[in-house]
Amino acid sequence: MAWTCTTVGSAGSLNVSGFQLTNSWTVTPGQINIWYYLSPIAATGTYSLKLVTPGGSSTSTFTVVPYTEVTVIAWICGSCITLPILDDQLTTDLNYGPSCVVDALAWMAGIQEDINGSADVTYANAFLLQNSANSPPPSNIGPAPSAYEAGGNYRLFIDYGNPAVGNVYAVGATPQPCHGYLSPNFSAGGQDSPYNGSTGTSATGLPYLLVEGRVGSSGQLINQTLNGTTAPWIWSVIEFTASGTPVYSNHAVFPWYTA
Repeated sequence: MAWTCTTVGSAGSLNVSGFQLTNSWTVTPGQINIWYYLSPIAATGTYSLKLVTPGGSSTSTFTVVPYTEVTVIAWICGSCITLPILDDQLTTDLNYGPSCVVDALAWMAGIQEDINGSADVTYANAFLLQNSANSPPPSNIGPAPSAYEAGGNYRLFIDYGNPAVGNVYAVGATPQPCHGYLSPNFSAGGQDSPYNGSTGTSATGLPYLLVEGRVGSSGQLINQTLNGTTAPWIWSVIEFTASGTPVYSNHAVFPWYTA
């Protein structure tokens, strides 16, 4: 929990009832705005805060409210994708690194190399997703910011609700799909949406944090060639009700989401 103190006229000290203080703070004269974190939080409720200065003291109150930190990770599950049964030049080429690169670079250039109908398009889409999949998120990633968040092995990362950290969100990189051969011509970095990191209050009155992004520039070019469409955005939203209950089911249909 944190409190804010403003407009202190002279030097002094701060005392809070019922808590062991995490730090010893000295208040300096002038306009200040301090976030002060207390440890441990023994219980919810109202506590007093006393400001002691050479000229006297003043007391105010603050309320301790427990918070819930929620993390949602969007990722591609490679083992969940089944490749269609197909036996043609496309399957041969994609499953061999150097020729996979040839196809991918051609698709980036708008050339439908090895694509001879809808069955090839379906196979190519499934192959690209399966081979650019992410590792499953760990069961415990720890409070944000974490090593997992920094590693980028996901499509989207969003963490909301911890006042000591603030809002943490990121669009992950897209692993290259050609068995390690497609480098450095493949741009793996994802693209942030203009709305990525948006916060506010929803139409239903709930505070929220939105993360939104999509595949990077190379993936967008490949998608345009194979499917004839602009690469879609994927997104996830975390909200909190008035009672502090998190709501995290509001997200795009694709890909996979772990909360």
